[in-house]
Amino acid sequence: MSPLYSDPSYWLLGGTVALVLLVISSYRSYRRSLQLVHGTPGIRSLISLIQPAIFVIPAGKIPFTNFWGTPGPSYWARRKYEAFNDAEQDIISAVSADFSSPMYFIADADVAQEIMANRHRFVKPVELYDVLNLFGHNVLGTEGEQWRVHRKIAAPSFTEGNNRLVYEETVVALDGLFEIWGSGDTVDINNFAEVTFAFALMIICSAGFGMRVPWIDTEPPPGHSMTFKKAMEVISSDILLKVIVPRMFMNWSKRTAIVESGFNELQ
Repeated sequence: MSPLYSDPSYWLLGGTVALVLLVISSYRSYRRSLQLVHGTPGIRSLISLIQPAIFVIPAGKIPFTNFWGTPGPSYWARRKYEAFNDAEQDIISAVSADFSSPMYFIADADVAQEIMANRHRFVKPVELYDVLNLFGHNVLGTEGEQWRVHRKIAAPSFTEGNNRLVYEETVVALDGLFEIWGSGDTVDINNFAEVTFAFALMIICSAGFGMRVPWIDTEPPPGHSMTFKKAMEVISSDILLKVIVPRMFMNWSKRTAIVESGFNELQ
């Protein structure tokens, strides 16, 4: 190796220059985004609301500013209408410094209806919906002719007959739960959310996938590392890991390896 490359100051200088260039590029991107929203007030942050990083980085503002470092995963649950009150209008913008496209948020029903009714004027930015295409393209992640094809395929699912199927499978799942609980006067449950999660998952498995699963899991079938029910539980619980962790790193920990296995089993 060249003596130049072995000098720590060389790497320090290179890293400093790269950081400065990144900051300058990020600032220029942020200024361009501000121009695109034509001065519409709203949310200003380092990390966009659509980036998966907001799910792992705590929310907070940069000290002595109104600039968010990251809005956090539950920004709207926390602030609700406050962001619109701050701007004193029902249409606000969201601009970030992470090279993401600027966005508008709307709290006016008439405007929202106008947008939803004019699909050709307001085209969905499908590149932002890639995270929803984990199992392939679908109604949410497509637009134009491809969207019409998927809508035609999905439309028959929302019928009275399928509503009845969901009802009947709900009754079956509840009967199974009551059998496990028995005929005692009381049932002790530490966390009822676990019961409702499993209950909802059973309905999805049976009514959505045609796979009726038991409350108490069994051994995986030959040639599989987990049952269909277990795969659905893993995917439902840790789908965020699949979104934010690159595939090449999925086997680096036991938890991510289980998630990867769950997705493979379902496919």
